[in-house]
Order: sequence, then C-alpha cells, then structure tokens
Amino acid sequence: MSPEEAAALTSVGIPLRRHSNGSHSIEPSTPKMSQLAHQVSDSVYARAISTAYGLDGPSQDPDALIPYGFRPSASYTVADVRLGKRMASLASQNTESRASPEEAAALTRAGILLRTHPNGSVSIDPAAPKLSGLTQQFSDSIFADAVRTAYGLDGQSATDQAPITHGYLPSSSAEVRGVKLGQRMFHLSEVRASVRAGPEESAALTEAGIPLVRHPNGNLSIDPATPRVSQLDQRSAVPSRPQAGTGATQLPDNAHAGAARAFLPQESRKRSGPSAGEQPARNTGTAASTNRKRRH
Repeated sequence: MSPEEAAALTSVGIPLRRHSNGSHSIEPSTPKMSQLAHQVSDSVYARAISTAYGLDGPSQDPDALIPYGFRPSASYTVADVRLGKRMASLASQNTESRASPEEAAALTRAGILLRTHPNGSVSIDPAAPKLSGLTQQFSDSIFADAVRTAYGLDGQSATDQAPITHGYLPSSSAEVRGVKLGQRMFHLSEVRASVRAGPEESAALTEAGIPLVRHPNGNLSIDPATPRVSQLDQRSAVPSRPQAGTGATQLPDNAHAGAARAFLPQESRKRSGPSAGEQPARNTGTAASTNRKRRH
C-alpha cells in the first residue's frame, strides 16, 4: 500500500504489518465488523432471554413470561427481538447453529437443555420441551375437569342445571365454567384420525360413559355413534300408549269401534251394519214385549 494509505489506516486504529521488502499491509488478526455485529447480536439475544424468562427480576408483564425450562413458539417476540425464531434455529439439527458464551449462559439460567457438538459449538437440545406442550397439558386438564363437572362425576355442578345424562353427548353449545365443552366433544366425535383426546380427558370421558374409538395411529376420540342429549329429549317427548293399572282411563273395545264409526260417511255406516255387542233398534220393542208375556 502507498505511504498515504498506510498513514490513513493507522490513524483509524487499523494495525499494519511491515514486510521484509519494506511494504505495508493490514494485520490479518485485525477484527472484522461482522464479528462486532455478531457480538452485539449475541448480547441482544442474551438480554432477550433474560427478559423472556424473568431472569433479571420482576417483569412488567408477568403473563408474557415463558415458564422455566420451556422453549417459546417460533413466532415469540420480546423487546423487538425474534427470540422464538432464534431459539428454534439453535434447536435445529444444523450443527452450524451455535450459541455464544453469553447466550449459552442465559439459556442455562433459563433451564434450557443444551448440547455440545464435536466441533465444540453449543446449541439447544431438540429434546428441550416446547411451550405448546405445556399449554396442551393445561388444556387437557381443563377439559377433563369440565367433563367431570358436566356429568356430576365430582359431586358438584357448575350451574343449577342437572348433570348431563350418563353416556350422552351434550349439545354443541354447552359450556361449563367458561369451557366450551359441547364444541370440544363435538370436535372429538368427528371421524378424523388426527383428532385425539391427551389421557386425562379420555379417562374422564370413559367415567362419564362416553364410548371411545382408537385410531390406527393410536389416537383416541369419541365414537361418532354416541347418542346426544337432544335424542334423549325427543324420546321422552313421544307419548307412550297408556297401560292397564297406570290410572289412565281405559275405553272398552266397542266404544272405540263406535267412536271410529262416528267419523265414517253415512252410507258407509249403513253398509257396515251393527257392530259386535250392539242390538238393532227395531228389536228393542219386541224383546221387551216378550219379556212382559213371560212374567205374566
């Protein structure tokens, strides 16, 4: 390089080396701007981890904190940092994804499992549980409790309404303690192998008399043939024929026959003649006269 160029580089702090022939060049060990940017990124990610897991003390938004030891979703963002995407990259099978020492220290403090690769780099262990798995566990427990409450299995009821009949599905609009149980059970009764009931929920459904089916992939769901409460209501709405001894008024057979004839056209009544157990009107006088002669 020229003497002027060498002087300018020296003035901005770039170290130079002098060769045996008297020429100058930049020292190869001079740090690059990309390394500085990477150091800044490492520091940013480390601070984002501390914020997301509440490692720096109480958070202004406790609901936004990630539970200790769980990975956030890939879309999770904190302090304008796409931490979820970064942690998903660190948990990939790509060994080139590595956490900086500062970042790895923050992840360890947050309870995130790490792995060390043969090349010495450190990344997140793919076995580290995801937050979605914890959310699913909460959902399973909530639905299971709702099933037990709705069918009166815990001895209590969320409302003044009677428990759902054992072995019947509720209406799709049924809610229990704010849980859309009817919609959930309707979803579980769809004929799809991807629909499954999590183990606690299945146990509660079985206790409630709801038949389950097992799919080839091992998933459990509600048998689509399970009757609904609406069908039970329809059955009870159909009047049954009164039986003897129930207190209902029983009519003799000839009364039923007479009532039926009353609705027949006049010509039909003439052709049908007297029914069994009835006497023609013209015989009434003759029979009475004969009886009087016999008494005399």
